[in-house]
Amino acid sequence: MINRGLRRWSWWTALAGILLGAAVVRYVGYNFSLPYVDHPDEAVYNLAGRMVIDFGSPMPLGMHGYPPGIIAVNMVLLRAFHNPADPPSTVLWIIRLLSITFSVAALIVVAITLRRLGSPFAGLIAAFIWGGSPLAVEYSRYATADSFVTFFSLLALSLTLIGTRERRKSMIDMGVYAIMLAIVFKYQAVLLLPLVVAIPLTQWFGQGTDRRVWVRAWAANLFKLGLFFFWLIVLFPALEADQSPYWSASGTRFSIPTPQTIAANLRMVTRIASNVFWLIGFSGLLLLFVPNIRRRVSLLAAGGIGGGALLWMIGVSFYGPQGQEEFRQFITAAVLLATLAAFGVNLWTLALVDGLASRLKQIPERARISVGYAAVALLVLILHLPQVRGSIANARQHTLPDRRNDLAHYMNASLPSGGYISNLDNHKTFNRDWGGYTGDTSFPHVQTAVLGTQSVAYWREQGVTYAIVSWDDYQTLLARDDYQAELAQTLVLKQYPHDPNYRDRGMLVLRLTPIQTPLTEPISLGGVAYLGYDLEDQRVRAGESMTFTLYWRAEQRPTCDAAVFNHLVDASGEIVAQIDGVPVSLLRPTTTWDDPTETLVSQPFTLVIPDDMPAGDYTLRTGLYCRDSGARLSAADGSDFVPLFTLNVEGT
Repeated sequence: MINRGLRRWSWWTALAGILLGAAVVRYVGYNFSLPYVDHPDEAVYNLAGRMVIDFGSPMPLGMHGYPPGIIAVNMVLLRAFHNPADPPSTVLWIIRLLSITFSVAALIVVAITLRRLGSPFAGLIAAFIWGGSPLAVEYSRYATADSFVTFFSLLALSLTLIGTRERRKSMIDMGVYAIMLAIVFKYQAVLLLPLVVAIPLTQWFGQGTDRRVWVRAWAANLFKLGLFFFWLIVLFPALEADQSPYWSASGTRFSIPTPQTIAANLRMVTRIASNVFWLIGFSGLLLLFVPNIRRRVSLLAAGGIGGGALLWMIGVSFYGPQGQEEFRQFITAAVLLATLAAFGVNLWTLALVDGLASRLKQIPERARISVGYAAVALLVLILHLPQVRGSIANARQHTLPDRRNDLAHYMNASLPSGGYISNLDNHKTFNRDWGGYTGDTSFPHVQTAVLGTQSVAYWREQGVTYAIVSWDDYQTLLARDDYQAELAQTLVLKQYPHDPNYRDRGMLVLRLTPIQTPLTEPISLGGVAYLGYDLEDQRVRAGESMTFTLYWRAEQRPTCDAAVFNHLVDASGEIVAQIDGVPVSLLRPTTTWDDPTETLVSQPFTLVIPDDMPAGDYTLRTGLYCRDSGARLSAADGSDFVPLFTLNVEGT
């Protein structure tokens, strides 16, 4: 009845549509954030691959015992496509495309597996649920091992189930090779090994089975697995993976999982679909106790898929509750759970079609079957529509510009060198290899930290000049009464508020020293407001020099490329010393001063005091003039300079 409900051409057409939609939302924005390498593991695997090329092993990074699959992929692509003169991250876009391709291929494996096992409608539902999940879409784009291990794990289970049901030893053999590949990409794939080994033994109870042939084939596969694990454990130091600083399954975290731990991890995994879908799907499995339903589906498929999900969930839970950021540890379990729930939905569909057959006998059988399947398909579509919309929004979000690249350009063009702290989002922004930074000014990353965890004085002692703070974290600091005195010791230089047209969630750049002498009221010349200045000393001897820094805020963008003049004048207004120049840098002409919230910091100006200057008080006048015409920017009252400070010159 199932095959009559879904003709071959309609099934393949539906699957093609699901795959097309899943591929579009995944491939769109595959190169997001580049040249900034967004995921920490992307850089780690890439660097490990480079070390294999340069040193023959990733041991210098401590990853010699790490699963070699994703490292090998990086190594091969680096060797084939990477120019050593370029940052190593230039090949990451290729690995991301491969990762997405394997993610889409996993949908094909799920759909075809259930079709071959007698539940084609369930295969379409499972592919639709996983293909349209925002979490699945998000994690498919990274150049990590997750999509690869998911594909090979599902392929191993699929080949084992189909090969056992159809008594095809060659498929079972390929299932063994597939689980080996899965383990090479992530050791936790070993959790499915008991099923890959045990499921073929069910043929022992099959009618007409040549048990000796099956036992020999089973023993041969055990021998292959023995050789594989000898290589993995003895020759390749898999047992030393715990020494890797990036190893998530540290032995120190190992403990017997409590029901609460498993439940917490299960709640995190089931976010890929609506609660109603899970309720319908898992309750539908109870229909396996109905003989008329049970004999029309594969119990082997239900047991294998459910067993795989259970083993994976419990196995990973031995390492405690996994937060949302560790969803990727459960991707294979999530696919299997979605497949099992789809199997349950399919059972409800069979029951619905049977009910229609008994009550609507006057309607042709084909029409009854079509109505039943269409009704269930529509229900699943409605239930999963919010997730699909979320996936589309996720795809769009990954096509948006990334302001970390804007941030890097801004700081290189506008600020002097200095160390900085930031959260994880910006810890590589000024890294030339992994952040794509090409600027001339150096901004060393001192620590990944949140500003409010320590005093400003503490961060200064650590050599921190700047703090890049997320927009939300800064709002939290503003609301903290106990941190207001600390914020008063900082200066907001640049703001990137929340903006739906950008990928990031907003951030600010703070300098951990305020303006030394802020003006009581800003003084504006031609739309550029003077905010204050820094001055080493307001007393200087003739023949010496004095250095100062100016601060502006552009209330409106100047219409010309302006230079700054700084004139030291005596009581009569005569210029006795001067220093003119570029206000900020050649990369930040005044025509780019278009952000009224930005605090513009001048380059340091050094004014040399003539040797023969008489002792007395002098005034520094500063202003801006257009380079092309020499015309000064002026205020509404016609004044074209700001008397900034008085300098006391002592005689020699």
